[in-house]
Amino acid sequence: MSTRLAVSSADFIRNIGHWQSEAMRQPISITHHGRTRLVLAAAEQFAAEATAGAGAGAGEALTSLRTAYAAIVENMDEGFLGLDSQARITAANAMAEAFSGAPRETLIGRTLFDALPDPMAAMLADRLTRVLRARRPESFECGFDGRHASIRVFPMPEGAGVLLQNVTEQYALRREREINQALDSAVRTHLDVALIRLDAHGRIEAVDTAFQSWSGFSAAELAGHRFADLITAGGRREMMGAFERALREGASTHAEFTLLGKRGEEIFGRASIAPVLSDFVARGAALVWARGAARELARAAG
Repeated sequence: MSTRLAVSSADFIRNIGHWQSEAMRQPISITHHGRTRLVLAAAEQFAAEATAGAGAGAGEALTSLRTAYAAIVENMDEGFLGLDSQARITAANAMAEAFSGAPRETLIGRTLFDALPDPMAAMLADRLTRVLRARRPESFECGFDGRHASIRVFPMPEGAGVLLQNVTEQYALRREREINQALDSAVRTHLDVALIRLDAHGRIEAVDTAFQSWSGFSAAELAGHRFADLITAGGRREMMGAFERALREGASTHAEFTLLGKRGEEIFGRASIAPVLSDFVARGAALVWARGAARELARAAG
């Protein structure tokens, strides 16, 4: 309504029929004391301009939404790839560039098999087919080039999206934990080996059932007491020296000593002492103590 013919309210009332006809050709501004109070316009023109105004607002909202979407995708921790139904890449973010080792300009338009290594590309293409058919997300993990990735494929209005995350460190930690659990289980079932955990001051934090059986002490009776107090005077200095070296140097050490059981019996053995490190700082030590190992070796040597 940019072009308007102004008319006073008094004139409009006197000639309302004339001004109604005039408003069918162009908008009429009805004034009161020189200021526009009302605007009279044809219904078609009013509806068209209202629709145009709404369209402009919707366009601004859409632009804002696209800007927010781009910011989110670009700042994600995961790599993002947009794919069409032919497994061609339509979009990529900075993390996807780092993940694939190629700039996004060279990724756009390429197929998964051209952009990603095997077997990842083949597995991802298979999941893409299933996601496009079922319209449900799929997740899987895959090893490639000495690395390990967690991948999620999900449907989008056109094609599908892919989130790529490098989980090599988490994967290695899981495998290491599984191995450690197996070793721990194997040691705990050995008849002549006991596990002991000490804090940074040499106090007992935990002992296994084998040590409790040999010594006659329960875990509750030992918790918080200095391990050195269970050792005979002759081996106490050697054990504590090995313990302190392990914490100071961050490396495993060994010591031979004799423990005194609850009933006063002597239990000879050899211990391997390894520091428990947290951010490269020793916060305690783990001991594997083999009962009678050194005595039997000496007997065999003799």
